[in-house]
Amino acid sequence: MGRAWQDLELERMPGLSDLLMWFTPEALQYYVPAFLIAAVTLRDIPGSLDVIGYLAPPGRSEPSRSSFFYFAKGLNDEQKNVIRECLCVLGISMKGVYAFWS
Repeated sequence: MGRAWQDLELERMPGLSDLLMWFTPEALQYYVPAFLIAAVTLRDIPGSLDVIGYLAPPGRSEPSRSSFFYFAKGLNDEQKNVIRECLCVLGISMKGVYAFWS
């Protein structure tokens, strides 16, 4: 909190991924670029891909569903394209739950 996402140390991002569950949709919108960069550049480090789970829409009965859609609705088209491109670079299938980003 209080730090620009561009100033975060990428090497520390995998260790911070467990904090994502506590982020507000606005905080996730702001910090997700740092987590995505870490996922793409540090993919062999445990925890670096954890952000991917936060990019899948929760099931209809899950309490976090409205937060996810609030997060996604707050992204512009360019930001959504970046998420889609990162998922593709990471080899995540754009079918199933990730079809949301297609």
